[in-house]
Amino acid sequence: MTTGHAKRRYHLRMAVAMAIYIASLFVADWLIEDRGVTGIAAVMLASVPGLCVAAIFWILARLVIEESDEFLRLLYIRQIIIATGIALTGASVWGFLELYMLVPHIDAYWWPVIWCLGTGVGGIYNKLTMGTSGNCT
Repeated sequence: MTTGHAKRRYHLRMAVAMAIYIASLFVADWLIEDRGVTGIAAVMLASVPGLCVAAIFWILARLVIEESDEFLRLLYIRQIIIATGIALTGASVWGFLELYMLVPHIDAYWWPVIWCLGTGVGGIYNKLTMGTSGNCT
């Protein structure tokens, strides 16, 4: 598979996942908060946005697998590793600070957001050290 095909599939998959993510947030909020849906239906509705976030990780894994250019694979993997380090370190440090009541609680759904921001940091790192960001994000 050529680089162009891998990128197009990545962008299409990401667009679908993000469209479902945004729509599911609105639907879940409307049905659970405004219409009072409870029980298993509420659990299922509330789970859809999180599953869309899980899809992001699968989509990035597919990009790495489908990418034929080894240099671009390297750049993508570096971005993923940097993002993972930032998010997991942040979650761990904040978690211990929270445990000892030194900082306020942060909802868990923010850590994948931090991870996504970390891919941007990884892209900047790639640009500074390798001359290109690879345009993964």
